[in-house]
Amino acid sequence: MDISVKIGRNHLPNIERNVTKAKKTRCLVKHVEDGALWNIPFYYINLDDVDTDIKPSENQKGIAKAVLKVGDRVGFKGKEQEDLYGEVIRLNQKTATIQVGPKSQWRVSYSLLFSVLDGEGAEEQGTQTLLPGV
Repeated sequence: MDISVKIGRNHLPNIERNVTKAKKTRCLVKHVEDGALWNIPFYYINLDDVDTDIKPSENQKGIAKAVLKVGDRVGFKGKEQEDLYGEVIRLNQKTATIQVGPKSQWRVSYSLLFSVLDGEGAEEQGTQTLLPGV
């Protein structure tokens, strides 16, 4: 049987594999191209190619914790209402820790964050990362 397996949350492409053996909670699959065998849990298998990403509600302010990942680029307003941009380095229960500069970290509530598209050619100016044209 041919199946598609989505691995992780990093929007990796689906990988075609063949099921060779099914057990109670896991199955042994064989990669079509290189023949590598993987023993994976059933929840990795996405038979109908369903979008499994968690979407925030439309009336929600900020970014939902379930959507945010370590390494995402985000922005927020600083103490003096200046826009600060950085990278998520830790997800806490009520806040995210954002690396703004080489020696500057901020703990920011999820409701105050906004997504930033990290374009090519982002420049470092001072202690914050600015996107060109912003």
